[in-house]
Amino acid sequence: MVKASSHHTTSIVSMKLRCTSLQHGIIGNMSLRTFCTLPILASKKPRKLRFPPRVKTPDTLLSSALKKVYFKIADGYMTYPFEILRQIPTIKAISYFDLFRSKIKAGLTDHVGQTKSLDLADFIKPRMDKFPAILDGIFRNLYPKHFMSYRNFNTKELALTNVLTNLFQQFYIANYVRPKITKTYYASENWDLRRPHYWYPEARKMRRKIVMHVGPTNSGKTHHSLKQFIEAKSGYYAGPLRMLAREVYERFKKDGVNCNLITGEEIIPSIDEYGVLAGLSAGTIEMIPLHKKMDICIIDEIQMLTDEQRGCAWTNAVLGVQAKELHLCGEERTVDIIKKIAEATGDDLEIKHYTRLGKLSVMEEPLKDISDLQSGDCVVFFSKRKILDFKCKIELKTNLKVGVIYGALPPEVRAQESDRFNNGEYDVLVASDAIGMGINLKIKRVVFGQTTKYNGQETIPLSASSIKQIGGRAGRYSTSEGELEGFITAFRRDDLRTVREVMSQEIPSVAAAGIWPPDEFWLHYVSAFDKDEDKLLSNAFKMFYDDYKSNPPADYFLMDLASRTQIVDFINKLKISDLLSIDDQLRLSQLPFNLLRMDDEAYADLRKIIMPIVEKKSRTIFDLDFLNFKIVSADASPPGEVVEILKRLEILERDHKLTLVFMWLAQRWPTYFVDKRSASQLKSLLEKRISEELDGLHDFNEVLGENRYGRNSKFRKDTNYNWKKQFIKKLERNSKPEYSWKPLSRHKH
Repeated sequence: MVKASSHHTTSIVSMKLRCTSLQHGIIGNMSLRTFCTLPILASKKPRKLRFPPRVKTPDTLLSSALKKVYFKIADGYMTYPFEILRQIPTIKAISYFDLFRSKIKAGLTDHVGQTKSLDLADFIKPRMDKFPAILDGIFRNLYPKHFMSYRNFNTKELALTNVLTNLFQQFYIANYVRPKITKTYYASENWDLRRPHYWYPEARKMRRKIVMHVGPTNSGKTHHSLKQFIEAKSGYYAGPLRMLAREVYERFKKDGVNCNLITGEEIIPSIDEYGVLAGLSAGTIEMIPLHKKMDICIIDEIQMLTDEQRGCAWTNAVLGVQAKELHLCGEERTVDIIKKIAEATGDDLEIKHYTRLGKLSVMEEPLKDISDLQSGDCVVFFSKRKILDFKCKIELKTNLKVGVIYGALPPEVRAQESDRFNNGEYDVLVASDAIGMGINLKIKRVVFGQTTKYNGQETIPLSASSIKQIGGRAGRYSTSEGELEGFITAFRRDDLRTVREVMSQEIPSVAAAGIWPPDEFWLHYVSAFDKDEDKLLSNAFKMFYDDYKSNPPADYFLMDLASRTQIVDFINKLKISDLLSIDDQLRLSQLPFNLLRMDDEAYADLRKIIMPIVEKKSRTIFDLDFLNFKIVSADASPPGEVVEILKRLEILERDHKLTLVFMWLAQRWPTYFVDKRSASQLKSLLEKRISEELDGLHDFNEVLGENRYGRNSKFRKDTNYNWKKQFIKKLERNSKPEYSWKPLSRHKH
């Protein structure tokens, strides 16, 4: 005892006092917790600190509960189910709590009327977005009292303290624990990007034989592999285009070999008289059944594994297909990367080299004019508008009949145009780089109209591989005519110089193969997030992409992100991502629909088409109301109505593309997209209408009298011939790339 004054008796009492200074924060906002022992005056009967018996407002209730949570964190007094919070260092825990408290207070909004939507689960496992309603419910005694009594929450303050503690633990895990997990999640043994062959354990149980057929174009690579394919009991031919898959299917069908056709839009089964489904199938690369065991699998155009948009389909097929024999057909430059993959998978590798069947020569001089074109020529452009314009110019200035092939044409129409060129109905072909993908054409000379291409964002030079693939289509070998010499030239001297340089050089070996994790990975990856914004598939893609780019493997590269996020970003803009499961979004992300060149009307039509998945309702193709029946049901345009024909082609090609989207969705959601038979018949009708409109362009020359009267006839003095010359000048003046077109507005009938 010591004397403090004549009226008071003092005692030295040791107590824990949280000091206030720059290093020692005050209660409610402290960055460091410390203890000091200070002498203080104490009365004979010390008071007991008590919280007010009545809480007057929700704010005072919240402040009181936050203080209790704070003291529990500061003292490390956390019991089940919040024991994870005891593992946090005190300084960090208090810092995290300050951020949590700020978020809680910032989230308080007008919550009157929200209490009715609460149930017991909101108090057992509360959510941050419902906290304002929970606070209001506890304050107004609108909470499950029997549950609170069971948990011994005798006061509103205790009930709210438990809710806040639960929310703080969720906040801590979501912001400071889960990010560490997700950033390294894919680096587990099964999902290591450096070892993607582990993604396919069933294929790793097999010791496959990989046979590479490599060589230049027109060397018989695919032909030799298909010979072995026919002899197998089960197998799959995987091509890069639906057109190539259909070509193989039709070839087998003609030879009496039972074969199924499998593409993203349609499946045509081949069933024998005993009801047995054919074991052989021809289809697109994306449709390879990686879960199915088979005797043989042919993967055509293997060099496509370097493609930034679709390359992962080839790489995943090489890694995951369960075939006893895997035949890879393509360019020589893929040998090194396949050797590395085979070494990683433990498969046997055999390499067969092929040489070109027939000579290929680059001409010394470019063509001076359209009049220098000959029968058997193929002129190459990379814009639909240029292709159609040039076709008209050739038929206007010469006596040659011209066919066209470009990407927007349906595969069936492209096949029809190819057949007409091969059997001599067309003298000349004007085509895009679609001819570079193994299409069999009897081309004598390839004429490059340009060596640059618009990629959707900018004009870029053609790759060396593309030039070799396209140029190599000249002089195709055939069993009836044997080896034919092919020629390559151009209209411009600069383009010819570029082509000559490329054709004379060796293309460097492929350094890396494109990969993209399968859907099973993304289901696990996205489910690991707690924050709603992180669970958006587009955000998950971007987070994963950023993490991966910081530490890429040597032999693989991740696919272009923009091509993967097109559809999911579209879904986010429509604000329907919450109404779709992650599995549905993943399937939709693979939708073969390029949004980069679509107008507002096409966006609206696409929204109509995918809404049945959101609404969980069945729809026919007629219910979705995107077809222009006025154009579909119309007669063919009169020959010579070039402007009207081009407009109609634009509409018909877009309707055909949207019809294919419907059929693609019907393959994956058959209960929502019904009456596939009508969709298939409409698809055939659209293809017929497109072919009719193209025929109108083919007849243009005859209408003007060029073929009827000849170039030296008196028809040259006719007024129609003057119009013909004016039209040529107009074509030359208005020739623009395809991406500059303004889409025609359509009127639905």
